[in-house]
Formats: sequence, C-alpha cells, structure tokens
Amino acid sequence: MTMEPTDGFNPYAPPESPLEETESLHEALRPVPWEDLEAFPGFWQRVGGMFKLAFTAPVELIGRVPMGSGFGAPWRFVMVLAIPVLAIMALILGVMALVGVFAGEKDFPTWVFPLMFIAALIVAPLMYFLQMFLWGAVNHACLWMWGALKEGESLEQTLRATGYAQGFLVLGGMIPLLNYAVMAVIPAVLGMGLARMHRTETWRGVCAAYTPALFCCCAYAALILGAMGMGALRPGS
Repeated sequence: MTMEPTDGFNPYAPPESPLEETESLHEALRPVPWEDLEAFPGFWQRVGGMFKLAFTAPVELIGRVPMGSGFGAPWRFVMVLAIPVLAIMALILGVMALVGVFAGEKDFPTWVFPLMFIAALIVAPLMYFLQMFLWGAVNHACLWMWGALKEGESLEQTLRATGYAQGFLVLGGMIPLLNYAVMAVIPAVLGMGLARMHRTETWRGVCAAYTPALFCCCAYAALILGAMGMGALRPGS
C-alpha cells in the first residue's frame, strides 16, 4: 500500500522541463531570420533579425542554417550587404569622372568609369557566388582534415553557413580600422558555429576555420624566403 503525497508533489513523476527551455529549444529549431518568412514577414525585419542574432548569439545563427536548404538565400543575403560596397564604388568612380571633366582634358575617357561600374554590377554577383562555394569548400575540407565531419551535416550546409558569414564579412570589411577585427573574429565565430552544426568539439571547428589563413601565411612566408634565397645565390650578391 502506497501513500499519496498530500502536498501535491509526486516523487515518482518524470521530471518536467521549464517552459523557458521548451521555448528556447523551439526557437533554436527555426531557420535563420533571413529564411524565416513566418516569423519575419518583412524584408527589413529579416535583415534586422539577422543582425540581432549575429550580435547576441552568432553561434546559434550558424546552428540554425541546416533548417533551410539551397544556395539562393545566403547568396541574396551577401548581395544585400554588398550594396554599400557597390555604392561607395559608384561614388568613387563618379568623383574620378568629374575630376577628369573639370581638369579640361578633352581626350579624357570619362565614359570608362560608368562602364567600369556597370561591369562591376555584372561581375560582383558571380564573384560573390563563386567565393561562397570556394570558401565553403575549403572550410568543409579543413573540417574533414580535423576529423569534424563524423556526425555532421553535408557540404551544402557548410556552404550555406559560409555564405551567411561572408555577408557580414563583406559589410564589415569596408569599415576602416574595424575591418581587421572583423576579419579576425568572423572565422572564429564561423568555426564555433560549424562545430555546433556538425556536432563536434568546438576546438576542431575553430582550428578548421583558421587553417586556410594559416596555410596562406605559410605560403607567403615560403615565397619571401624563397625570393631571399634566390637573391643570395645570385653572382656578385
């Protein structure tokens, strides 16, 4: 014969999760704000949601990427954040054209600058798309090299996550002085997010994210040392 508790507490009942944990778990399973048309129906709402999540929970932002599919969404996000870059380019080319006109040079080809901007508008979308694939493929290869792909997502999701990180890098890279900090921090955040996405240790993701930069530094140092060695071997040096 068992005694029923009189205070309403049942020690044999299974534990219940707090409501806050349930809501946070549900929120974490939603797509990134840029692709969450249900929660963010407006364009600027989606842009603002991306920046809010990037500043408050950047690792969670990358962790939500697998809830969507396709490369169109991250590529469009990159192009939206690249608008200020293209606007500054147009301003610089316009100023250069005006300088040529006011300089009084009759043979100065001022039509070259508008043509350069039009060419940039055509080439930039393709270049950003190829950059997303190249950087994402390198990140995925580095994750494999560090043993971080045993239980994770596919190459597609790594490319998508890299695309969203690329958008913030394009925008932050145009800010003087701050661009160096952005270029140093974004790979670390991306690495932690990729580790969460691929369900592996954080250090593996961070090491994989910085491996391309390490390879570039080593290659640059090798070129410098090689050039110095060839100069030392020249006769009369």
